[in-house]
Amino acid sequence: MSSVGPHFQIALKNVGLVYDLYYDKTNNLKERLINAILKRKYVSEKVGKLHALKGIDLEIHEGERLGIIGLNGAGKSTLLKVISGILKPSEGTISVSGRLQPLIEIAAGFDPEATGRENIYLNGYMLGFSKEQITSKEKEIIDFTDLGHFIDVPVKYYSSGMSVRLAFTIATTIDPEILVFDEMLAAGDVDFMRKARARMDDLIMEAKILILVSHDVGMIQKLTNRVIVLKDGCIVFDGKTREGIDYYFDRVALGDSTNAGDEKKKPKLVLEKSGLKFNSLAVLSEENSVSVIPPRAGVSFELEFSNSDEFSEVFVNFLVLDKTENVSIHLRNDFQGVDFDDVMPGQYSVRVSLDQFPLKSGKYQVYSRLVGVARDGGQVIIDSPKLALEVSGEEKYDQFLEQSWKIESVAK
Repeated sequence: MSSVGPHFQIALKNVGLVYDLYYDKTNNLKERLINAILKRKYVSEKVGKLHALKGIDLEIHEGERLGIIGLNGAGKSTLLKVISGILKPSEGTISVSGRLQPLIEIAAGFDPEATGRENIYLNGYMLGFSKEQITSKEKEIIDFTDLGHFIDVPVKYYSSGMSVRLAFTIATTIDPEILVFDEMLAAGDVDFMRKARARMDDLIMEAKILILVSHDVGMIQKLTNRVIVLKDGCIVFDGKTREGIDYYFDRVALGDSTNAGDEKKKPKLVLEKSGLKFNSLAVLSEENSVSVIPPRAGVSFELEFSNSDEFSEVFVNFLVLDKTENVSIHLRNDFQGVDFDDVMPGQYSVRVSLDQFPLKSGKYQVYSRLVGVARDGGQVIIDSPKLALEVSGEEKYDQFLEQSWKIESVAK
């Protein structure tokens, strides 16, 4: 990477990343064991290429907060790793001006045989810090992690949460000029997460450039002023955050064609279609159906639907619209790692719960969208009716959404 000028800036020109795909001809356990005993090399055949990134042209300037959104496998994390220097592109050029700190797979560089204290120095060196800088921050790092005597225990005995806590603290102790991170970190108990989020808020505020990947469009809307949408390794949208989120919902996330003129690929939105049927939708607070809630109230969105066909996947979306019909909240099961696969005929109940409803006082609409993916690859999309929801009170605040999902088959 080379310097591009006196200001903080990132420039990508025609960047691409291609992986070779191989087929392992040693396709049974017996052959693999014999090859291992005789120290034979595995026989593989190149069968194709995977274009993880294609023709990426992107400039990011000082003061910009860039959000990157797209479906799983679109190339979001790959692009972050290329920008951060973790992956080398197959083609094109990348230039970075400024001290860049990627918060990506931050615990990957730990030596499992070394203690936590020793890994502070090892990781600090890898991040480009001098011994003097690390020593001056050592006590602060140890105090922040809350690891206690475990700081002098080999990392191989740490839980995954302990490792992430230590890695996060090391990586965020010295303020970066360019901050790059992939989703928010799940780094331990509630008290540590509160401290980690406060530190992230400070880093985000101080960073000259922010680059963020997240499935949480609420976070994207809150933290960024520019969005790119990735699809199949290509940038299909680059512009203002609000417009980018709308584009993502309308043209990417729900399976529509990116060609606005291709009407054949645009599914009609109905209440019942191809075996999917909405039975009920409710907004609940303290297990009661409500249409008015106070600020900070805990709420749940509950949906029941019937399915008379088989689907390889069903995606359940809950959306909250503001008075101008813009999406204020979008919750989707797979964004939170909750899969809903191999959906057989039957009746299903889905509930997502928020500890605190995060929007200010005002009037909103809530609805659900089901996306059923048939076994032949076709899609069915249906929308529920909209429910009115009012937040009544004076308090206004912001926070990230804490969610818990529950999906179950309901006996007929």
